[in-house]
Amino acid sequence: MKIAHISPTAYLDVTLGETDFQLALADQIVSNDEYRKFYQMCRARGDFVMMDVPAFEGEDIDAETLLEAISLLSPNEVSLPDAYTTRDARKTVEQAEDASDIIRRETGMNSFVAYPRGQTLNDYRRCAWLLAQVEGVKTLAVVEEIEEWFGISRAELSYELRTQTGLDIHYAGVQDDLADLADDVIGIRSADTAKFVVWGLNGYRVGYPPHVPYPGRKSLGGRQEYFDYKDAKLNEIRDAIYNVMKWREI
Repeated sequence: MKIAHISPTAYLDVTLGETDFQLALADQIVSNDEYRKFYQMCRARGDFVMMDVPAFEGEDIDAETLLEAISLLSPNEVSLPDAYTTRDARKTVEQAEDASDIIRRETGMNSFVAYPRGQTLNDYRRCAWLLAQVEGVKTLAVVEEIEEWFGISRAELSYELRTQTGLDIHYAGVQDDLADLADDVIGIRSADTAKFVVWGLNGYRVGYPPHVPYPGRKSLGGRQEYFDYKDAKLNEIRDAIYNVMKWREI
């Protein structure tokens, strides 16, 4: 499993410069020159770059901005929009189908990540199966709250989805206690998280299990403000680098 680490813009080069699997946010690609140049450099040197939409950060993104971000970065893979807040399965499939059609027509790109949603486990499973039929979907992203929502482990559900659809599985986020990374991750292609950089910039080097609670992005400004954080001390930057290098692949 490769891990894409999410870092404040000011520390992208120093924390992620030696990694080769990246996740970039579409809104930041369009609005932030320094951020965009870093991920363009990553693409130029041959890194695999996923481009995500900023749902977790509490931001909406329109089709025009998403298309602009794709044209600026030419990522390897793009996350399709979904019903993040409502977990509406039908709306998620509709949004994915519409976005796939627009992106393929306007850019020619045909490699997408889809996020299954559902209020019940059966709804979620059906949503995943329907998303697997959407043109260009190569990967399903399984979020960290699965066990909390449905009482089934993330690893178990991921195995089920991978077996039934034949698609790659990406872990969107990791649990605060890192238990999902200690579980069976054979067959899981990748994961993304800011947690290891956040721990580091708070002065903590972490293994498994982590010896300190996860302080959250709020400790560095907030979910969206995190990207503008630039007040780290040298030892904290070193701690973030340590965490990234320790946890870049499992």
